[in-house]
Amino acid sequence: MADAGRSFHPSARGRGRTEWRALRLLRLLLWVGTAFQVIQGAEPELHACKESEYHYEYTACDSTGSRWRVAVPHTPGLCTSLPDPVKGTECSFSCKAGEFLDMKDQSCKPCAEGRYSLGTGIRFDEWDELPHGFASLSTNMEINDSTNESTENCTLSKWAPLGDYIASNTDECTATLMYAVNLKKSGTVNFEYYYADSSIIFEFFVQNDQCQPSADDSRWMRTTEKGWEFHSVKLNRGNNVLYWRTTAFSVWSKVSKPVLVRNIVITGVAYTSECFPCKPGTYADKQGSSFCKLCPENSYSNKEETSCHQCDPDKYSGDVSEGRKGLVGDIDKHREKQGSRALLAEF
Repeated sequence: MADAGRSFHPSARGRGRTEWRALRLLRLLLWVGTAFQVIQGAEPELHACKESEYHYEYTACDSTGSRWRVAVPHTPGLCTSLPDPVKGTECSFSCKAGEFLDMKDQSCKPCAEGRYSLGTGIRFDEWDELPHGFASLSTNMEINDSTNESTENCTLSKWAPLGDYIASNTDECTATLMYAVNLKKSGTVNFEYYYADSSIIFEFFVQNDQCQPSADDSRWMRTTEKGWEFHSVKLNRGNNVLYWRTTAFSVWSKVSKPVLVRNIVITGVAYTSECFPCKPGTYADKQGSSFCKLCPENSYSNKEETSCHQCDPDKYSGDVSEGRKGLVGDIDKHREKQGSRALLAEF
């Protein structure tokens, strides 16, 4: 006989188990939610960005020629509370030579002494490392599917920055130096090059953003017979990709001489956001300089100088690029280390 008040009906027992499981699940969810809140609360809050932790950039121009100035953190996720976007200058805005655009108040300001700017141009004349925006690529011109050895060796065949200039490869690979730039108006690219070895094929060409080459007959560079040569190519408004490309061919196991490129200048950009320091051997003694002056003979300067210093009595300086006789030491060695304006060796 069953006990009074106790039911053994199957449906009653099923409801009891379901309610017990639901209670356990509810308790588990409450525990997980509490733990998540504790963990979330333990994470450090992002601090307000300091002025040194972000920089300003312009958005792309719209159809009306307008844009916005926005703050961009140097490291995403490092800080918060960035300045609000503000209306930017008109897309046609530019600064004069000797000035730079101060993005904080969006106005042109003169370069400080010891520095210079081209205004609507940019210059690359220091090659201690590959400048920002440049890329160096390498490929193997030989078609050989039976081995990957030569292809793998080409991965290290690139243009190498060497202080005052950048040097090409000298092996049987194709090395390409690239730079992409957007011009707000038509401009030019100028550079100096030293190309003394005909066993290297050297070409320079420009493509637009549709990968269409510019109509220029000077793609194949001529060897230089009297030192450095100057080369200039017109650039169209919009996107331009510049290519310096070399391929060497060994002749009787002779090591080829590399192609050297220096003093790359591009005009047609809207502005520069900083001024460039004067190189050693040059100086700028006034604010708002658009170029740096060469130090006279028997004097020298360090980087970003406002004047030149007289050489010590047992030393002197001269212009190596002119091939002057009577300079002490190995001219080529000094050119590699110091460039055309060098402080030469002790007597």
